[in-house]
Amino acid sequence: MNRLKRREAEFVEELERLNGENAEEAVVRAGLAPAGKKAAAAAKKLLLNDSVMEYMRERAALRLRASGYTPERICLELIKVYERCMQAEPVTRKGAEGDSVCGEYKFDARGAMKALELLGQSLGVFRPEVRVSADEGLKVEIEVVGS
Repeated sequence: MNRLKRREAEFVEELERLNGENAEEAVVRAGLAPAGKKAAAAAKKLLLNDSVMEYMRERAALRLRASGYTPERICLELIKVYERCMQAEPVTRKGAEGDSVCGEYKFDARGAMKALELLGQSLGVFRPEVRVSADEGLKVEIEVVGS
């Protein structure tokens, strides 16, 4: 774990209590700055701090594991969702004699695509492509594709 100052750790804990919704209030509650512009500036600075962000990720991972969800389990659940969404379901019509299959089938393409997207992201499949170009005037352009 990264070494944080006590008040920085308190900021993270307060932000968790606020469900991540109000960083300025977390700064005030942690005693890092008074309410107002100073709190907003302090919140922005803390949220850009690598050590603070690493501590937040570590705590989130601990909460996730304590709930019984591991990255492996989440991937397995996403696979189940994908497989379920890809199943062809018969379309039925209600009639006096009961439900009857009308010969049409449907599947949940949107759910299947979202499950694949989340699974791909968790496995690092969709890494952004970086293109760097420079001209003779030493102007450099960096383009991130697919992020």
